[in-house]
Amino acid sequence: QRLLAFARLTERVSETVVVLANPTEASVEEMVTVPDPRILGYTLFRDELSGEEVRILGATVSVEVKPKTVRIFAMRDESDNPSGAQYKRMFGHWATFPGVRP
Repeated sequence: QRLLAFARLTERVSETVVVLANPTEASVEEMVTVPDPRILGYTLFRDELSGEEVRILGATVSVEVKPKTVRIFAMRDESDNPSGAQYKRMFGHWATFPGVRP
């Protein structure tokens, strides 16, 4: 085992966080499955520590984790473009209701 991974899930898909930790002395590049069926294809995640952005494709993400480091990927709000708008069909169009927050 070279990489430790876990996902934090809540009732809101937008709060999904994926954490990857590399306790080894070598860089590790892996394709990791994200265990949340609510995440749609081409969803953008941002590493909260480095700022790097990656897209989830087919419930997987390919990333490199440097030695002795942690990556914390949080889902980005893309409600202003078609990739983020895909969640409207599941959770409603919140921009239409200014007084309501998802």
